[in-house]
Amino acid sequence: MVLIRHDIDANYDLNKRIKVMSRKFQSTIPAFCTEAIRAQRYGGLSVKYDWPGIPTRKFGRKDLKEFGNKTDWPVQAIYDIGGPELIVYYEGWTCKTMSWQSKESFESTANEMLRDSQIRKRFMNALKASIPADEMNDFVEHCPYEKMKNPRNLFWLYEDMTYFHSILNKEVGSAPIYYMSCSKSKVRPPYYAVAFDPHGRRMASCASDMTMAIWDRMPNGQWRRSAHWKCHGGAVWRVIWAHAEFGQIVATCSYDRTIVVWEEQIVRSDKDLKPKESQWIRRTIIGDHRTDVTDICFSPRHLGLMMASCNALGAVRIYEAPDIVDASRWNLIHELQAFHTRCGCVAWSLSRMHRPLIAVGSDEKKAEGTERLVIYENVDGLRKWQRIHTFKFDLPCPVTDLKFSPIAMVDCHQIAIAAGDIHVYNLKVARHAILEEDGAENPIQLADYQNVKVALLGDQRKAWRIRYNLMGSVISSTSHDGTLRSWKSLFVNQWVKLSEMNVDDYVPSPDDVRAIIASKSHKSRSENHPTQLDRVYS
Repeated sequence: MVLIRHDIDANYDLNKRIKVMSRKFQSTIPAFCTEAIRAQRYGGLSVKYDWPGIPTRKFGRKDLKEFGNKTDWPVQAIYDIGGPELIVYYEGWTCKTMSWQSKESFESTANEMLRDSQIRKRFMNALKASIPADEMNDFVEHCPYEKMKNPRNLFWLYEDMTYFHSILNKEVGSAPIYYMSCSKSKVRPPYYAVAFDPHGRRMASCASDMTMAIWDRMPNGQWRRSAHWKCHGGAVWRVIWAHAEFGQIVATCSYDRTIVVWEEQIVRSDKDLKPKESQWIRRTIIGDHRTDVTDICFSPRHLGLMMASCNALGAVRIYEAPDIVDASRWNLIHELQAFHTRCGCVAWSLSRMHRPLIAVGSDEKKAEGTERLVIYENVDGLRKWQRIHTFKFDLPCPVTDLKFSPIAMVDCHQIAIAAGDIHVYNLKVARHAILEEDGAENPIQLADYQNVKVALLGDQRKAWRIRYNLMGSVISSTSHDGTLRSWKSLFVNQWVKLSEMNVDDYVPSPDDVRAIIASKSHKSRSENHPTQLDRVYS
């Protein structure tokens, strides 16, 4: 019997019948992509991007004489630019070695790939018809020749990610995935979520390349990436921190239908009691969702170590760790059917004075305005969550995010909803939903809630994510156009815009410029602290 784990030392004394192997596992190129593996080993051209499962070396024209004697090169992608011939892009080779092939040969040998190419072309034509020409780039439909000249262009990163990540998805039974950028200036594959720890000294990020990273704030104010690894078999939608009272625990959810709970472990040596380095250990995988998990949220700490999740089928699942010091055991305690459409976000109320609430929002465009937000109340005496039907929200756009204010008044909660603009509501609480001082509830009955709209914060119908500050007096939002807006509460139910900043307005200081230049010229790279993902693409 062989036990393979990455959270124990090779000298770990477990059992004489069990052999312990200490090995660091990394994401690799799929095993049957033999040409890509061969190019990774012998390729003469090195590309600058370094993403999990993506080759960093390829064959170029100079390698044709030595390695180009095969007649059955595997095809990675084809491009139909009209006419009787297609442009063929081969696995493991750069764009400079692409060739022209007749459509007739592909109809008989690779009809499925040809059909995928035609579907993509029809999709891009429909997309162009609905988007102004000045906002749409034509690199996908025609694959312009100027893009073919530079193998290091970011366009080919998206093509490689599409090909190799689709193969990885098929291995786990998921659908293929396609990466594209419709902007005029190509950008790196997107980061879907960023979360700070409760103290604001650490940050976790997750991305579409199935990876997540942990960043630590340095004394000089800079952020250093302390860990980076592949965490799922599909795009990672959310990453969240548990309260520090339960330890350094992070949870992620993904397109691969799973939730993974991670915990940081400090590795110490026998001779030296000082911490040497930290490792993030996968404590458990929750895989009972039938579709992709769109959002997760830890409960406030006074409720214990609990977590709510929602998925694309409109279901909400609530899990609880029976032992707060053991993050490897999670029990499903409640399941709610919030919608018959897609759920996009979920949030817990933070007040200790009232019965717990869970709010669930739908980002389905076809949903009605009054069916985009549902709130549940937990009645401990009934031991179940019950939907509050007295709430009536008329939201004009899909709900992309929602948050409860960390500060609640005696008679109401406050909730901010990103549905195009920012909608701020006060949720009036009945007497029956207020907890007594000794912790006992009032007589069991559903509270008679009422919602009052107190503010509409204009965000040009582009609000994407929202956050309250610690005191609940400032709301910040990020928008689709890359703008960060903040509003401050001056008096009761009165909000004014505090600031507005676009990512293009950022100007680095001279010290930041010198630090960037120094980091680019620093050739050595630590194994424990990989270089940042913000590489320069030429």
